[in-house]
Amino acid sequence: MATAIYTNANGENITLKQDLPFWLTKIAGIAGAQNSISTSKSPEQDGETPTNASLNKAERTITGTIIAHSEQELERYHRQIVTTFSTKQNGTLHYISGDIDKSCDCKVESVAWGDADGPTQSFDITLLCPNPFWHDIAESIDEIALWLPGFEFSDPGGFEIPAPDGMEFGERAPSLIVDVQNPGDVPCGMKIIFTALGTLTNPSVFNVNTREFFRITKTMQPGETIEINTKFGEKGITGYLNGESLDYWNHADLPDSTFLQLQPGSNPIRYNADSGLDNLNVTIIARSTWGCKHGNLYF
Repeated sequence: MATAIYTNANGENITLKQDLPFWLTKIAGIAGAQNSISTSKSPEQDGETPTNASLNKAERTITGTIIAHSEQELERYHRQIVTTFSTKQNGTLHYISGDIDKSCDCKVESVAWGDADGPTQSFDITLLCPNPFWHDIAESIDEIALWLPGFEFSDPGGFEIPAPDGMEFGERAPSLIVDVQNPGDVPCGMKIIFTALGTLTNPSVFNVNTREFFRITKTMQPGETIEINTKFGEKGITGYLNGESLDYWNHADLPDSTFLQLQPGSNPIRYNADSGLDNLNVTIIARSTWGCKHGNLYF
């Protein structure tokens, strides 16, 4: 049994499943989109040479029936669908079926109604998904560089720092590399967050597999944070310091730096800084992306 939850930009949502009042019959177009392949042909060549391939936008149609207890109740549920599936707003479709729990961004293209039959009425809602991929609901968070806590309060009466050696409050994570996993079947963007515990210069991250890196050319002050977004259509660099946020695009080491993408599978990521390396914390936040090859997305 599948469940579809649509949420619009205002946070209004409707859950459709094989239950009253919004009975879900089927969703068409769940499993993917048409692949667009570009080719080139040389003189006297047999056939053509593929040069590029990309997925087109996807259309996903929700078919269902309002099942109410009265015609007055039917009218109320009718208005709820019209309001929630507004063609003036963007939205998110959340799809749950067995071990599949994914979402996609979309926009309502049309809402078509069948004839009312007493307190019931069928409907077809067509959603246009400019990005045809499905995304994990939850983000993954990987701490590459951080300080690990070294003590806890075991005695409610307090603690004493022993003399003359003192006490170790924490330790630096020993590895400069973390293996960031992307369980999806296509590359995905991410957020790379540099946090300065003290003064440091020119922080960077490096993908050991692809040999690509992203580097910021700047001296970071204690408490300063830099967020690099590498997601397609959302690329940006923002700095945060003393309660202010600023555009840090000019601090990127471009064109040598690459807006790194997490490839499917293993992504060994190494961090570095020209100075003050022990003052650098690095966090990577990502949501895996799924194309047509993930399991069986049909009813």
